[in-house]
Amino acid sequence: MMGVHAALMRRRIGLSVAALFVAVGLLYSALWAPLVLHHQFWMQPGDIWGSFRAAHYIGWGDLGDIYARGTGYITTPGLAVLLSPFAVLASHFGLSESFPWANPHPTAWPMLDLVSLLCGGSALVALDAAAEFLEVPRRRRLVLCCAQAVLLWPVIVVWGHPEDAVALSFAVYALLACYSNRWRSGGWLLGAAVLFQPFTLLLVPVALVALELRSSIRFLSRVVVPSLVLLVIPLVQSWHDATYALIQQPTFPGINHPTPLLPLAIRLAPESRAVVNQAEWLNGHFVLTLHADKLTDVVSPGPGRLIALAIACALGLLARRRMLGTVAQFWLAAVVLACWSLMEPVMTPYYLWPPLAFGMICAFRAGRWRCVTATAAAIFAVYWSEKYLSPWAWWLPLIGAIAVVLYSGLQSEWLFSPASRGSDGFAQDLRAPAKVG
Repeated sequence: MMGVHAALMRRRIGLSVAALFVAVGLLYSALWAPLVLHHQFWMQPGDIWGSFRAAHYIGWGDLGDIYARGTGYITTPGLAVLLSPFAVLASHFGLSESFPWANPHPTAWPMLDLVSLLCGGSALVALDAAAEFLEVPRRRRLVLCCAQAVLLWPVIVVWGHPEDAVALSFAVYALLACYSNRWRSGGWLLGAAVLFQPFTLLLVPVALVALELRSSIRFLSRVVVPSLVLLVIPLVQSWHDATYALIQQPTFPGINHPTPLLPLAIRLAPESRAVVNQAEWLNGHFVLTLHADKLTDVVSPGPGRLIALAIACALGLLARRRMLGTVAQFWLAAVVLACWSLMEPVMTPYYLWPPLAFGMICAFRAGRWRCVTATAAAIFAVYWSEKYLSPWAWWLPLIGAIAVVLYSGLQSEWLFSPASRGSDGFAQDLRAPAKVG
């Protein structure tokens, strides 16, 4: 019990901000529309209902069809598995939902909203643990954690993607385990992150800096096994739908944010009809119409993600050759995540959160003015990402904002000083490659 109490006390900053995040999120969902918009409905992010429908299929014992029933679920099965017990409860008690038609007060929403906000809170606790590990001063950690909550708000409350928060939580703890030479735990934790969001695979090259080849293979096996085990049934039962969702990753430039890299995207279907979930107030009444057909191309990300993976591998080799310490490796992880988000031909605002979350920690470790600069740039990026402008006008300011956040956490000696043991106090000796059992 003393150990648990000590662990909770160490995480009290993250836990306190996470509890506030959950409380404010619940109040916003229930009260914002009646008190501010003067409309009688609950604020609900539309994307999460598709994931909840996929969770129903797992609860019904039909894991193989989570990609085949029009739910729009296009990531690895982690979130659907996490939500499946709550989907079973919703079915058992006959709770109403907001899928496939809009519902102003779905009775399953309070439960689903709480679970989603708790997932977001887990990310705040994990990021605070990383800030403590990297020796961010305590006073700054409180400000940093509050800033992280502001950046996380659109991901959870506006867009409804708790899987990104859970994935980043596991990824952070995986990196911290690797920095502490707990490679077996680090491999399984990173595997859990990939189970929720495949983009965390990009962190593998940075995590493998201190491992020899044979140990790297064992580490990689732990990273991919959880996802492979859960994907076997969907791939066998509905191969076309599963590969279409997981590999081609269909997205809609007519609905989301096309970037100047759109010409690199692979066109899957010309001018297909996309169903836009929509609920409106007309003449003082809530209109329960979910489908507003809109003609738009359907595209696949194309080579952008392969380029991001190549950059991740190159940065991993750089970190190995220059024997960079843990802070530098963590900063390189932020660069890798930034490359992934900015190489997308079609983006949605919540793609920006992972690199901003990592980059802010490094900036808050660097100095007071860097903290202020990084915070301002990150908040601007979140604000600007919600605007709908031409591709160049939307994309270039976001690149600039992320570059400012990353530069604020950069220390020049990481890249330009002679190779050494590392520039921070936590660096391990990388001259002798580590082994993992």
